[in-house]
Amino acid sequence: MPIEPLNPSSVLPFETTHWSLEAAAADLPTLSLVMPIYNAGPYLERTLRSLLLNDLEGVEIIVMDGASTDNTPDILAHYAPLFHEVVSEPDSGQSDAINKGFARASGDIFGWLNGDDLVLPDTLNAVRAAFRDAPEADVVVGDAAMVDLDLEITHAFRTAPENLTFEHLIDYASHHLVQPSVFFTRKAWETAGPLDETLHYAMDADLFLTMARTMTLV
Repeated sequence: MPIEPLNPSSVLPFETTHWSLEAAAADLPTLSLVMPIYNAGPYLERTLRSLLLNDLEGVEIIVMDGASTDNTPDILAHYAPLFHEVVSEPDSGQSDAINKGFARASGDIFGWLNGDDLVLPDTLNAVRAAFRDAPEADVVVGDAAMVDLDLEITHAFRTAPENLTFEHLIDYASHHLVQPSVFFTRKAWETAGPLDETLHYAMDADLFLTMARTMTLV
């Protein structure tokens, strides 16, 4: 699904070094990706272009925009073919937006992506394949990295089975999961969710610890 950039500076290095799109296998579970955003204009186009480097067959992207007042609506309009649904309305914060998004979701697998996050090429295929190949998994956690504006890695996060137990994660300040790299089944969400809407920053920690207490993370 090639879409020309609005801003040439939003073109990602991956677009020139990696452009043999991996087709999604027919037996992959479906994925619902919710994007809670508000005035995300400075970063949003890069996020959307990273999604273009993934086969989105079987993926629905639901954008929950909190009535942005910057250029976010223009960017969303330009990338409209990417989205299953775009909702632009005031909300009471990120947790509220995510809950509303998942209430609209139809996929087997859920995840959310903020307006300044990136996914690497073919990541969504890998996530869906991980759930297909490990049907006992309630939650799949991938590696992640923090990057600066030049996309230089400032900190890398590596997952390992021993790091995905409740006993390890309970010290969440030291052993936390990186939210964009965490995906979970619809059943896991229905059991552990929705997000506590009184929490605006630690809502992911609250959800993931609830899941880790009784569910299988891989």
